[in-house]
Amino acid sequence: MQDKTHKLAAIVFTDIVGYTKRMEENEQKTMQLLQQQREIIFPLVESFGGEVIKEIGDGLMMMFNSAVQAVRFAISVQNRLKDEELTIRAGIHIGDVIFEKGDVFGSAVNTAARIEPLSQANGICISEDVRNQLQNKSDIQTISLGKKDLKGVKEPVEIFEVFIEGISDQQKKNIAWFVKDLWSRMVFQILAGYLVSSWVIKQAVSAIAANYFLSPHLVDLAWVILLSLSPTVFLLAYFHGKGKTTKWSNAELVGFPTNIALTLLLVLFMFKGKDLGATTTHLTVENEDGKTVERTILKSEFTKNLLLFSYDETQNDTSLQWLSYGIPGLIGYDLSQDIYMRLTNALSYINKIKDDGFNDGLNTSLMYKKSIASFYNHNYFVSGDFSFTDGIYYITTRIYKTENGKLVSEFKNEGDNLFSIGDAISVEIKKQIGLNEQQPGDVKDMPLEDIFTKSDEAFELFIKGAVSSNVNKNWKRGIDYIEKAIKIDPGFAHAYVTLAQQYFSNNQLDKVNKVLPLILNNQDKLSEKEQFVSKFFYYIIKQEPKKKQWP
Repeated sequence: MQDKTHKLAAIVFTDIVGYTKRMEENEQKTMQLLQQQREIIFPLVESFGGEVIKEIGDGLMMMFNSAVQAVRFAISVQNRLKDEELTIRAGIHIGDVIFEKGDVFGSAVNTAARIEPLSQANGICISEDVRNQLQNKSDIQTISLGKKDLKGVKEPVEIFEVFIEGISDQQKKNIAWFVKDLWSRMVFQILAGYLVSSWVIKQAVSAIAANYFLSPHLVDLAWVILLSLSPTVFLLAYFHGKGKTTKWSNAELVGFPTNIALTLLLVLFMFKGKDLGATTTHLTVENEDGKTVERTILKSEFTKNLLLFSYDETQNDTSLQWLSYGIPGLIGYDLSQDIYMRLTNALSYINKIKDDGFNDGLNTSLMYKKSIASFYNHNYFVSGDFSFTDGIYYITTRIYKTENGKLVSEFKNEGDNLFSIGDAISVEIKKQIGLNEQQPGDVKDMPLEDIFTKSDEAFELFIKGAVSSNVNKNWKRGIDYIEKAIKIDPGFAHAYVTLAQQYFSNNQLDKVNKVLPLILNNQDKLSEKEQFVSKFFYYIIKQEPKKKQWP
């Protein structure tokens, strides 16, 4: 060999992965890896027509006359070391090299040395020049890692990773190439922008539906259409996101109409029979005075049916047991103001609950509550627990979806004003089950202290009266309790309505007559349903049955 010659050659650099750390942990064992490297790699270099130029610490510098042979050698080495403790990485470049005094120099050597660290453990990276030499070599698969800036190299070099483990790597290569291709065509970016825009549109439709009392199905409709058209956006991005191509591809000509047709079919299937108009309707009726009145009523399809169970008392204090019934009673009365709600207290089903072996309906299991709510076709059911310490109420509320018994929300409230807590709980319940805060027409959400009672004592007596009558079937004691509640708070309109019902059920019509005027004087504190109930009694007692039908 002359002292200085030039030659086109493929240069391969390798090094042992984690060599320095291994030397620190076990020097003797790591030195054995160097010997293992010589025993395995040197014969393979020779078998592929190459030459080991030199050892550089834990690395090797090798030269091959052919880029194809250099790559095949590297693949063979990695396959051979697959199950060995010795793990290497390899970098390959081809170019003009200089032989001088038994060593090899040149830009190709420097480039190969800079490529090698870019490889993964058990991996092989090659330059674009090497990749160009592998054309039509179907057994060698590569994927671009992009252009990299290499130290000492003027221009960025495109680096490729070589896949070496057969079919699984071919699949990996295809997936990786496909992902990179989608990114370069702006598909991911455009789809992300479309999905964000779709979400914004959905929020806008939701706000419009809420403000104008339109069907909530419109929000779902908009969302389904927008998501269903994602394939069309994908095709547009794939074929036009990279450039200014205006020509339509065959995939687009077939895909666009197919996507639109399938979207229409999906919409028809999902929303057939659903009301996409207003949530309310107007009803014209004649009132008790013979005057025509227009009322705004909610379509039954859009109501939320909620069953309120008793709250569990956690202190084993029997003097607080009335609150187990009182808390859901308070919440229920507040929620009854909402036109979108259909509230039922578990006391309404006390006979069935007793038949099922729960005499007072307290401390029933979650599965039993779910079964009762399902039996009576309620969308949701609510339960919770409470304690009372040093004048402070601590109340935990849990909302469940009847369909699957899933916990929708759990939240805690505390304070010294039970009525304010009831207001806060009802607001949170409506929020968690997706109710619109706005109400159509003149419907207002009034604080409990304005429509119920401000007296804790009157409230306690009222609840004890309801429990005596409904749970214990002691009607006389129940009436006594409620009469005492009214004496404490003469403006307790709801108690008057309950008392009138109790009198009526016990055939005490003379007492009904005395209570009815008091109810009518407090109509502004009653819900529409209770206004109807009170007028029903009033016109029945007055023997004017035609007027009692006014809603």
